[in-house]
Amino acid sequence: KPTDFKKNSIKFSAQSPGGTSLASDELFVSADKAIDVVTYSGVGSFNAIELNKKLSGKNLSIAPNISSLSEGMSGSSTIEDLPTLFELIYLYFTAPRFDEDDFENYKNSEREMLLDRQLDPEEVFSDLYISKSYDNHYRVRPWTSELIEEIDYERAFQFYKERFDNAGDFIFYFVGSFDLETVKPLVETYLGGLPSTFKRENWKDRDVDYFRGIHTHTLRMGLEPKSTTYLIYTGPFAYNIRNRLNFYAIEKMLNIRLNETVREKIGGVYSIGTYGWKDKYPNQSYVFIISFNSDPERQEEIIEVIEQEIENLKENGLGQSYLDKVNQQMLQEYQEKYKTNNFWLSTFQFYDWIKEPYSNIYRVEQLHQQRTLKEIVNLARKTFIKRNYMFLTHLPE
Repeated sequence: KPTDFKKNSIKFSAQSPGGTSLASDELFVSADKAIDVVTYSGVGSFNAIELNKKLSGKNLSIAPNISSLSEGMSGSSTIEDLPTLFELIYLYFTAPRFDEDDFENYKNSEREMLLDRQLDPEEVFSDLYISKSYDNHYRVRPWTSELIEEIDYERAFQFYKERFDNAGDFIFYFVGSFDLETVKPLVETYLGGLPSTFKRENWKDRDVDYFRGIHTHTLRMGLEPKSTTYLIYTGPFAYNIRNRLNFYAIEKMLNIRLNETVREKIGGVYSIGTYGWKDKYPNQSYVFIISFNSDPERQEEIIEVIEQEIENLKENGLGQSYLDKVNQQMLQEYQEKYKTNNFWLSTFQFYDWIKEPYSNIYRVEQLHQQRTLKEIVNLARKTFIKRNYMFLTHLPE
């Protein structure tokens, strides 16, 4: 998609289904770190240091990625550096580099980082949150020095090559200040020249799912007289465009309300916020988190106020004034994003991934304008159920 949003700026991404879900449990740790193993060594005939020197003065970036359900690349460049970007795309597919000395340096660097991380209460709490959110699943273990030793560099390198050895099931996206005639020969040469078969992969469901039931977990670590608290709700989610946008509206409405009542009115927290996300794969589900930092002595009082506001949301949607404010905010945000390259790049990729038509792009404004309190109340009642609920807190020793 050629645009004139930003002068001399081009964004690109590529995406294919599969990811680490295609690795067995035995291979998983090596597969999960395959990107680190390869990118730490550079690409083609250039090690990482030589590659940085080669690209010095050029305005471009590129990074391959492998997530749990997909693999791909992303990057950016100017018109002048676009041929180099295409060369690097080609090389990351066809000539990944691996060096055993680089791998040892990578492991040493990770060990040092983890030594510091294990002494940081906030990092330890973050690890606790990740592991408990996924019910201590084997594939979502926090990164530790023991796991470093599980990486087999040859198997990691092989897994990377397997994910990128067939470009035939990748979709490439380019958005920015170019014209099609300029890009066409680059696409034909560098993307058209990539190895490709008719084989089509898809991700596998490895039963990596959010926790079920009601749980309480407490970390006592550090001396700072502060508590960090997460109230986490999760469950099934009807994954459609209206529900997704209404979920985001609830997030914004409750965030405004809690900052008014908890932070400003009773002065009970240093900070408070709400955020959540929705997944379509491998199962249609949601997570909604309310987090706050406070004096440990006031934690219970604050939770009482939060739960009162959640009931308020489930009963009357907090009122029309909050809905009007958020509808206007979301409409304005969308209209501003609409004029950016990042918006179009991520939106095309998103709709292809969830298998919805691009025409949904034009439904968003209408749905923001038509949203009602009844919709908000109905979704809030489905979201804030303590059937799958976690109380997670970090307190001083």
